[in-house]
Amino acid sequence: MSRKHYGWLKRRIVPTLRFNQEIYEEFVSQYVSTQTIWLDAGCGKHILPAWRVEVERTLVNTAKLSVGCDVDEPSLRAHASLKRRFLARLEHLPVRSASVDLVTCNMVVEHLDRPLGAFLEFARVLKTGGRLIVHTPNAHSYFVLGSRLMMRGLKLKVVKVLDGRPEDEIFPTRYRANTPRKIRALMAEAGLAEESFSMLASDAVLAAAHPLLTALELAYIRLTMASPFRFLRVSMLVSFTKL
Repeated sequence: MSRKHYGWLKRRIVPTLRFNQEIYEEFVSQYVSTQTIWLDAGCGKHILPAWRVEVERTLVNTAKLSVGCDVDEPSLRAHASLKRRFLARLEHLPVRSASVDLVTCNMVVEHLDRPLGAFLEFARVLKTGGRLIVHTPNAHSYFVLGSRLMMRGLKLKVVKVLDGRPEDEIFPTRYRANTPRKIRALMAEAGLAEESFSMLASDAVLAAAHPLLTALELAYIRLTMASPFRFLRVSMLVSFTKL
C-alpha cells in the first residue's frame, strides 16, 4: 500500500495518531540547550531516525557538548552526526562522575542483559538535577509479544520487509526492563526519581501491507489510545532525575 493510501486510512481510523519517534524528538529537544552536556547511550548510527538527520545535527550542535557511546564499533564509525563517540558497554562508562546534564537512550534498554547496571552508571555520571530520558518498547504491546514468538531467522526477514533494516542493524532483545513496573523499580534502585512517564502509540507496523490488515492494526491502535488500554501501547517514554 502506498504512503498516500496509508495516510488516508490513518486519518479515517485514528486521526490523532503520531509516530512515537516524533514525540521522542520533541521531548528530548526541550532539554538540549547551549549549556547541556549530553550523552546519548547506545547511539548506534543515529540518535533520531535516519530521515531526520538534519534535525539531529542541529540538535547535536546546539548542545555545549554532545557525546555518544555504543558497543557496536561499525555503528559508531558510521554515526551520522556525533563527532565525539566512544566504544563502551553501558554498564561501564569511561565518563567522570557527576559530569553530564542529560543522558538519552532511544530503543536501547530492550537489548540490555543487565539494565540495572546501566541505570546505576547513568546515575553515577549525571550531575545532581541531571536527567535521564529513555524510550523503549513496552513488553505488553502486540509488537513485542509477536516479536517474542518469532524465531530469530524469521524475525530478521520480517523486519527487513517491514522496516528496511539490514541484518547487521537488528540486535538481540532481552526486555528485562520493559514494563512500567519493572523500569520504575530498577530506576528507584539506581537512585533516580521519576519525573514523567508516558505510554506511546505509534504508526502501524503493517503500513505497507494489504489495506485490510493495515485497517485492522489501526483499529487496534485506536483501542490502545483509550485510557483504560494505554498499558497496551507500543512504547514507553520516561524521564528520571538525579536528586
